[in-house]
This record gives sequence, C-alpha cells and structure tokens, in this order.
Amino acid sequence: MTTTDIPPTTDVPPPGGPPTGEPTSPPTDTPPGCGPEAGQPETSGPESSGPESSKPESSKPEAGAPDEHELSVSVGGVDPRMRDRWIEARRAEGRRRLRALLAVLIVLSLVGIGYLVASSPLLGVDTVTVQGAVTMTPSEVRRVARVKSGEPLLFLDTAALARRVEALPAVDTAHVETELPNTVLITITERRPVGFVRVAGPGPIAIVDGRGRVIGRVDQAPPGLPQVVGAGPMAPLGESMTAAGAFRGLAKLSPELRLAMDRFIIRDGGEGIARLVGTAPPARLIRFGAMRDMRRKAAAATAVIDDLARRGQSVRWLDVAVPTAPVTR
Repeated sequence: MTTTDIPPTTDVPPPGGPPTGEPTSPPTDTPPGCGPEAGQPETSGPESSGPESSKPESSKPEAGAPDEHELSVSVGGVDPRMRDRWIEARRAEGRRRLRALLAVLIVLSLVGIGYLVASSPLLGVDTVTVQGAVTMTPSEVRRVARVKSGEPLLFLDTAALARRVEALPAVDTAHVETELPNTVLITITERRPVGFVRVAGPGPIAIVDGRGRVIGRVDQAPPGLPQVVGAGPMAPLGESMTAAGAFRGLAKLSPELRLAMDRFIIRDGGEGIARLVGTAPPARLIRFGAMRDMRRKAAAATAVIDDLARRGQSVRWLDVAVPTAPVTR
C-alpha cells in the first residue's frame, strides 16, 4: 500500500477577512447592538470585568497620593482659608475708608455751620465801649477804631484795631477785646502830660508827655502844668520835640513838685532850672544842673523845701546839681 504525505493544512481566510498570517480575534458572545458601537462604554482590564470590579476601594490614600485639601488647592488655585482672609481684609479696609469719609464730612459740616453762625447778624457788632479816656472823648476813639456796625464779632481783627487806636497822639496803649454776643470793649491808657510849649506870640499850645511827644494842641494853657522854655521849635502833633531828654527828666519829678512850678527853663548845655509859684515859696528857683539823676535831685529839693517851710524861711536859689550836697542862697 502506497503512503502519501499530506501537507499541513493552513487556514484559508474567508473572502474579505484578514490577511493570511495575522491572528484573528476570538469570537465573542456579545449580541449585535450591545457593543461599543451602540454607545456603551468599553471597559477592559481587571477593573471592568469579573466580580472584583464591584468591590469598594480603601478610604486610606495610597502613599504619595494628594489628600483632599491639596486636591482643592490644585483644582481651585487658591486656598479657601487664604481666600476668606483676603475677603475679610478687604472688608475691613472698606470699613476704615468709610469711617474716614464720615469723619471728614462731619468736620466739614461743623465748620460750615460755625461759619454761618459766626457770620450771621446774631453775632454782629452792635456796641463799642471805650474805657480809660480822660482828655479824649469816646467818640474820638470810636472814629479812629473804625468798627462797622454789624461786622462779624468773631472775625474782628482786634490787634489791627488796637494799632489804629494807639496811633492817636494821646494814647499810650490800647487793648481790644470782644464780648458775646455784640460788644467790642476798647480800653486805653492815655499818655501823661508833663508840660506845655508855647510859640512866640498868639498861637497854639502844644501839650508834651514825659517822652517829649506832642500829644495835643490847645488854645489855652492847661492848669497844673509848667511851661517848658528853651525846648526848641514846636514839633508836629504826634512827633517828638528836639529836647525830648528834658521832658524825660521832668517826668521823673514828683507830681507835687511839678504842680509847684509854673515854668521849667532849659539852658544851653541841657541844664534845667525850675521856677516855683506862690506868694512866698521857700525857694524861688531850683537849679537841677544836667538832666540826669533827676529822681535823687528831686528828693533832695523836696527835703530842703520842706525844711525851709517848717522853719518859715525862704531862699532865692536852691541848687541840687549835687543831690548829696544841696546849696541855698
């Protein structure tokens, strides 16, 4: 019997199948319409097949895996706690700005209300009171002060008003204050006259104070003041005389001694001589010498005159140029 070798069989693909030599997929029992083509998710691997895929995973994260907080930061980009702090800081800043704005508005409102009240007629000048005027009249002071009726009392420049009043020749100092609701009080101190100067012949008489300043002009010689002779030409009102030093020396004499004089003569070189009045004065003339150390000289003259009057004696000359050694003759 003849033996025939049969070649190994090969799989012959059906028409339209995969080429020869490539493995074919094993048949599945998935019915048509239930595969991935039908929109069902395709799963593979051990997690999607078998009964083990339905077991819950352990709640403990694996080593190296991020926790929930890290996941929230990585997903949102900002830590919720940091975000809350930032929001609170912004709100606090807004509250501070609101409080500052309210404070500014309150201050501006108060300033505006105060200005309206101060400018109102309720606080306008209604009365100007003058105190300290002796040789002057209050109307003279008011005229120079130039305080307008109804002028806001709180806005009154009292310093400028005082300077205007002190510009008066007879005023030494002026103090101005306001009294609510409508009063201005002007207190003045007048300059104290110590003598007068008369021009030759009929004419005005200048009243001079203890600094040599002409503080007034009159037509008649004022009582109680000596006439100063030899003081130079009469200065304009409000200006100082040339021999101002003589008047400063005369001001240092006691008021009683000045009242006893009717004339004070200034000789060349500045020597002063006083002539006393009265029917029989203890001394007719008093020589003071240079116009310095006048207080001591006046004290020496007063002591000698009192002693002469006590003894009932009188002299023509009393020389107190050296106050410690007065001389009579």
